[in-house]
Amino acid sequence: MAIAVADSGLVQLLLLAAPVAVWLYFGSWPRFVSMLRRSRLLLLSLLLIYAWTTPGEYLPGWPLWLAPSYEGLAAGGLQLLRLALMLAALSLLLQTTSREQFIAGLLQLASPLRFVGLDPQRFAARLWLTLHYLEEMPPRQSLQLAFAQLQAPPSEPQSLHTIHLQLAPWRKTDTVLLLLGVILTVLVCVL
Repeated sequence: MAIAVADSGLVQLLLLAAPVAVWLYFGSWPRFVSMLRRSRLLLLSLLLIYAWTTPGEYLPGWPLWLAPSYEGLAAGGLQLLRLALMLAALSLLLQTTSREQFIAGLLQLASPLRFVGLDPQRFAARLWLTLHYLEEMPPRQSLQLAFAQLQAPPSEPQSLHTIHLQLAPWRKTDTVLLLLGVILTVLVCVL
């Protein structure tokens, strides 16, 4: 999905957004809205950066030194659509897959990286920790208290977590589905 939306135009993104929106509506709409709400400042700043730094024809009625450009607003809107599609795909993935299955799948897909000296198990452990602490993130009003607790010396040793990942054996259907995904991604990028 990330590769498919990276260089797609508006028509391709809208064609891709239609089935994703239907799937979201029946699947994980609340999670997607929550993800959009959490990233709203990033999305807004991205739109503003594009609007005021992309050269082009300025919007009428604005002082020249403050006017955003049409081209910047269009490019920023396109980037927002790309990021929204990525968040939608991530929310669908997290809705249909447990954290352990997700990390086991990434670990299995990243296993060829061992040949170039990278350790997929360290990556999987860091990803698990990130997801674990994101789920246990305190509410907004107690963030200051959480930061104070992080700065204070620990009163008791932290418990260790053991992660047990069930790696499924690689089958021929997995290879076929992976190749089909690559072919579909190439087709979306070329169209």
